[in-house]
Amino acid sequence: MNVRVLSLLIGIVIAQALTGCDGKQPSATDGVKIDPPKQRFVIVCTTMINTEMAQLLAGDLTNPQVEIRGLMQRGDDPHSYVIRPADLQSLREADLVLMNGLELEATLESLIDEHAKDAVIVRLGEATGVNHISGEGGKPDPHVWMSPANYGAMLDRAADALARVVTRHGAAIRKRAAAHQSQVTELHKWVQEKAAALPADRRTLLASDDGLTYLGNLLGVKIVHLAIDPDAQPTQADRDALFALVDRGGAAAVFIDRGDSSIWHDVVADLGGTRKITVGPALRSHDLAEEREMGETYLGLIRANVESIVQVLAMETVKPN
Repeated sequence: MNVRVLSLLIGIVIAQALTGCDGKQPSATDGVKIDPPKQRFVIVCTTMINTEMAQLLAGDLTNPQVEIRGLMQRGDDPHSYVIRPADLQSLREADLVLMNGLELEATLESLIDEHAKDAVIVRLGEATGVNHISGEGGKPDPHVWMSPANYGAMLDRAADALARVVTRHGAAIRKRAAAHQSQVTELHKWVQEKAAALPADRRTLLASDDGLTYLGNLLGVKIVHLAIDPDAQPTQADRDALFALVDRGGAAAVFIDRGDSSIWHDVVADLGGTRKITVGPALRSHDLAEEREMGETYLGLIRANVESIVQVLAMETVKPN
């Protein structure tokens, strides 16, 4: 047998080994499991701010290909949120978890790590480009989104994470992020313009909402935090301490959080009737307003708070008779 015939026979043997005796190509069922491409992704968000951000980035991908699940609803306090059974199931099914971090969701941290084992977990408040200010105990204040510039950095990080999870739609996600980013930049400029119009001698306010310091810094306004328990019945000592704080002077206005109890709203309202201080409308930072109300979106939330603060600080306060 010459070399040419031998080579031909070897080629036939190799071809049969590759195709099988019946001449068919190997298929996905020939002992090898090939998973089909994932068709639906679950994105879990902790706060309403992060949920709206994810919805904006997903756009028309929502429902058919991307399901956004927000854990916290209107009125929920992220500092003391009590997780629901459905939340645990969502975490187990999650492909991506968008949370704030910086210990804002202190009650959820360990549960997210435990139950979202198969998910990419992103702490947006710790993203590159987010500038932190010192908060309680010298730790970073977690309410970083109240600065539009910080929110913009969080938006970029969320877009990058979502694009890496839903890879085939990455370009569309980043395009939506760029469009929303331009609106955030305009919002930042608008706040600065509002700040320039504030009187120099009325740039200190009292507030029960612990999430306003970042916004106050942008406005050039000092925020003195009222350390009150929003759910507790105020005692006479609480009232005396609040009135003493006002009597020490320096604050032009006082604002209370929408989530504080109605009794605290009544106590603060009494200040306006007995002290030389303006009582402003209730503010909001941790959640979004009802649909079709000012503050139902992040952009609207910042605008509503700024309009309220600027309007009140620009007023001339007259001491009651």
